[in-house]
Amino acid sequence: MSTLAKAISVAVLMGTAGQSVAAINQAAIDRALAAIHQNPTATRLSASDTFTARSLTVDRNGVEHMHMDRSYKGLRVIGGDLVVHSKAT
Repeated sequence: MSTLAKAISVAVLMGTAGQSVAAINQAAIDRALAAIHQNPTATRLSASDTFTARSLTVDRNGVEHMHMDRSYKGLRVIGGDLVVHSKAT
């Protein structure tokens, strides 16, 4: 995974938007996963959590908004979705 060069913020997902999962860039997924693992307190990360990319939106300023679904021990966490905000460097 690549490291995150810019500050990120994580917010609870309020809706869905963006590209299909098939069109999501792997580098953007790696940046989002790195951000989640670098901020375990903010994301309430546990060793049993896994994240799957749902969609990606990139705004005019180049900021990526990666929508991630959370699973705990293989079970989807209802309300555990995250949006990871980062910028490609």
